[in-house]
Amino acid sequence: MVFNYFRMVGVDIKKYYIRYLEVVTPYMGSYKCRALKQKVNPLPRGDNDKVPVERWPSWTYREVLITGSIEHGLPEYYIKNLRKLKTNGEEAYLRARRLLDRYAEGKPCECKVPGRIPRKPLILKLNMGRILPQK
Repeated sequence: MVFNYFRMVGVDIKKYYIRYLEVVTPYMGSYKCRALKQKVNPLPRGDNDKVPVERWPSWTYREVLITGSIEHGLPEYYIKNLRKLKTNGEEAYLRARRLLDRYAEGKPCECKVPGRIPRKPLILKLNMGRILPQK
């Protein structure tokens, strides 16, 4: 089964809908990007925040955004603004967080997990559009 991000976030249950936006970059021209827009807006804002409490990211998601921004060399002012985002206090399970960190760097772990059938790591062949075992 292929991982489907849009099913995970709620496009299939019509919580979000897909919009295509034209994004203009200073050096590489413009791109057409797919974005998700929430159909039902949350309750009114409190404490004069620009972003409603229901839309605050989790601490873990904010860290993923910051880490990705640093890895891809985004400007420092952008990273500072990400660090200023308020979070809803939720944090991912520590093991899941460590796995995300591990798979974001280098080769995947080939740990032997009890009760699992050993197999070769999977690689993504983009020209074929499906995942195949590594040779």
